[in-house]
Amino acid sequence: AFDAKTALRLARETLQNEADAISALNARLEDDDSVVQAISLLLNCTGRVVVSGIGKSGHIGRKIAATLASTGTPALFVHPAEAAHGDLGMVTADDAFIAISYSGESSELMTILPVVKRMGSKVIAITGKPGSSLATIADVHLNVAVAKEACPMNLAPTTSTTMMLALGDALSVLRGGLLPGTDAALALALMHELIVNDWLDHDYIARHTLGWEQLRERALQWPPERAA
Repeated sequence: AFDAKTALRLARETLQNEADAISALNARLEDDDSVVQAISLLLNCTGRVVVSGIGKSGHIGRKIAATLASTGTPALFVHPAEAAHGDLGMVTADDAFIAISYSGESSELMTILPVVKRMGSKVIAITGKPGSSLATIADVHLNVAVAKEACPMNLAPTTSTTMMLALGDALSVLRGGLLPGTDAALALALMHELIVNDWLDHDYIARHTLGWEQLRERALQWPPERAA
């Protein structure tokens, strides 16, 4: 029979497991410059960001590519199996390539990555195994190792995919909006000038723009000298 208390306990354990894992990743980055290396690589990319993965990692990869694109970074997802059958033609030497596999041993990715490297693309690997083949071949490795999946059998990718997704969000936000010189930073600086010079109809915007107050507060933190 359904037990509401047991169901709630299990749901909270799942959320706590994943929250603890993200907190552990956050703490681990204190002494790990891999994220800084990855952001530097993405900022120096003159092409697009190509994201690839298979299975649950592939689903996460699609979300990361979509978030990068929506925050101002040209990005697309390429399925590694399709890439091996011609879709690798989408990738150029100017692109950055993000490969996602918790085991770091995805055969589909390892088939195409030597070609990607020979083309001149820089590779960022997101895995849970620092000594894996994928981590070794990459220019930058981001470690998302977890102590335990939220799945009771410790099998289904749950906590590990949450880690991938959170790290992808961090990369997207950093690349798209929090660093000087990006399109988002320049847009915020422009808005800053419109606000401080009182060139806006604040009441009209507040009535017609959801989240205006939060956007206003953020723009006020971006004077032109910070955005340049």
